[in-house]
Amino acid sequence: MNLVESLLKADAKLADEFETGIFKSKRLGKIIGEKVADVEIKEIPSRRITDIGSYAIDSKGEFDASRAFDMKLMVCVEGVTNPSLKDKDLQEHFGCKSAKELAEKLFGSEVTELSDKISMLSGIVSAEEESDREAEIKN
Repeated sequence: MNLVESLLKADAKLADEFETGIFKSKRLGKIIGEKVADVEIKEIPSRRITDIGSYAIDSKGEFDASRAFDMKLMVCVEGVTNPSLKDKDLQEHFGCKSAKELAEKLFGSEVTELSDKISMLSGIVSAEEESDREAEIKN
């Protein structure tokens, strides 16, 4: 059986499913009076993750490190499913004007770790993993 035949027999709905996971947030846990809080996360579609990547690019098309944190916040906004950072009542409760502002307030120093976990679900390879792959290929 060739690949086309296999695909025609496959459940087409599986192509629309996204990877999901849990991020253990100490900061959010502290806010709600628990040791940690389970934050539900999901894979971000490829086209959207590419759009988000543009947050860290300046008008000359070069990487701007000062914009990298905004990019990570947007990864959190798109990848966190529970709590929904887009919830207007939640934003208002914490005195935030946007989902990005709420992500920064709720996750603080965990933003990078959370963003990295969502990026991994989304198929983005970290620099450390890329180095490991290159070393493996050389050996």
